[in-house]
Amino acid sequence: MIRVLLSFIFLLNALSCLSCDPVVCSYSVKGNRVYYTEASNRIIVRDVIPASFSLVKDKRGLDLSLYAKDNKSVFYRGIRLKDADPHTFEVLGGLSGFYTDGYSRDKKYVYFLEKPIDADVETFIVLHNEGYAKDKNHVFRDGQITNYDPSTFQILAHGYTLDKSGIYYNDDIIAGADPYNFEQYDCYIKSNSMIFMQSTPSAFLSYDAASFEVVHAYKSTDSCGHSSFLGAIVKDKNGVYAQSISLSFGKPAEKLAFDPQSFKRLTREKETIFEDKNGLYDIKIDYYKGVIIENLP
Repeated sequence: MIRVLLSFIFLLNALSCLSCDPVVCSYSVKGNRVYYTEASNRIIVRDVIPASFSLVKDKRGLDLSLYAKDNKSVFYRGIRLKDADPHTFEVLGGLSGFYTDGYSRDKKYVYFLEKPIDADVETFIVLHNEGYAKDKNHVFRDGQITNYDPSTFQILAHGYTLDKSGIYYNDDIIAGADPYNFEQYDCYIKSNSMIFMQSTPSAFLSYDAASFEVVHAYKSTDSCGHSSFLGAIVKDKNGVYAQSISLSFGKPAEKLAFDPQSFKRLTREKETIFEDKNGLYDIKIDYYKGVIIENLP
C-alpha cells in the first residue's frame, strides 16, 4: 500500500493548453493584430488575416489553444505551418505532455507538432497518446520513423511494444523475449521460461517462471491519467519478494520471510493487506526506506 500524493497546479480557461499543462496558452485578436500568449510570453502572429482568424477545433468540437487558422494558413503556437491547408486541416492528437497535441494533417501532409513528416496521409493513424502512430509503410514515435514492422506492431501496457521481430521496452528490444510466446503480468513479461521486468531480466533471484505470480503491483496515477509503476510484491514456489523501481539502479528484489504457498493479497475495509499461514501484514514499499512490514491483528 503506497499512498503517493501528487500536487499539481492547473490553470484552466476556455483557451487553455492541454488539460495536463500548467501553462496557459491563448490567442487573442486586438484590432488588426493577432497575438499568441504562452505563460508570460506574448508574440505577434505574422502573416495572419484577423478577419477570418479562428481556433482549430478538436474531434469533440472544442477549441484548441495551440492551433489556429485563417482563410489561407494554419498556425501552431503562433507560428505558421508551412503549406498547411486550413480547409482540410485536422488535429489528430497522440501526445499528452506540456505544450503539445502531437500529430495533425491536411489533404497533402502529416505534421508532428510544427513539422511535416514523411507519412502517407491516407493511411496514417494515431495509435497511442505516447507518440505512436503508423501508416502503411512505417511506425512513428514522436514523429520519427522507427524500425517496427507496421503490419504486426502492437502496443502493450506499461511501456512494452511488440512486432514480428521481438518484444520491446521503451523501443529497445528485450533479448530472449518471444513475441509469439509470452504472458504479461503488470510490468513483468514471462517468455521462454524467463521473467523480464522492463528491459532487465529479473535473474537476481532466478524466479521460477512456471510458478511466478504478481501478488500486488503498487502504482500511482497522476491527474492526466498516466499510471506509473512503483513496485510489486511477487512470488514463486521458492519465496515471496518485494521489487521496487530501484531495480533500474541495480538493486535486486528483496526476499521476504513469508510462506509462498499460503501468501496472498486480501482487501479489508478497502485497504490492501497480505496474509500467509502465520498472520496478516501491511506491506509498504518506500523508494528510500525500502520494504516496511507491519504485523496486523
